[in-house]
Amino acid sequence: MIKVILVDDKEMFRTTLKSFLQENPEIAVIGNAENGQEALDLIKTGLIPDIMLLDIEMPILNGLRTLIELRKFNNNIGVIILSMHYDILLVEEFKNHGANGFVAKDHTTEILLDAIKKVKNGDDYFENVVFKKNNLREAIINSIRIRYNLSDRELEILVYVCKGLRDKEISDILCIAERTVETHKTNIFRKTGVTSNMELMLFAVDNGLVAKNLTSRNL
Repeated sequence: MIKVILVDDKEMFRTTLKSFLQENPEIAVIGNAENGQEALDLIKTGLIPDIMLLDIEMPILNGLRTLIELRKFNNNIGVIILSMHYDILLVEEFKNHGANGFVAKDHTTEILLDAIKKVKNGDDYFENVVFKKNNLREAIINSIRIRYNLSDRELEILVYVCKGLRDKEISDILCIAERTVETHKTNIFRKTGVTSNMELMLFAVDNGLVAKNLTSRNL
């Protein structure tokens, strides 16, 4: 039996998906949540799924931050991202933070079932197009690095800032001092010619470094 938790802020979508999944004798929907914080709270109380089906855009705690927080204490739960946003940079961000799969919401339910079973068996499930275009992000990063003389660490912090993370949160993820994060941000602002986090977000989007969907705490 594959135990599943649904995490999506749209009640009708959760209800419909739960009804479909429960028609399969191999799957048991053991919980559902309307935002990431609610899902994490369920898991911390002992409701441990094999698979989490995770939406991206939710209030309180969005999909990306939910995944980041989950991976701080659990690497065993398979996480499959469900979204209407098919953006290679967006998918790669989730993959880099420990997502095990991605399924577009407009795909067939058979594809979702296939993804759930494969992730439960220890495999990843990402669309082939993601891998065909993997060199796109590398090209973008190299271009920005050269053009603005940014270090790898500065690029990393730039992306986290654009996801809406605070300096303390970034320092915790990267295991560096908060003051070090502040110093890197000062250098990033100087090199890119911006004066605020908002301007930095616009810079990153305009240059293709992050997907537009990632430039908010409430994706």
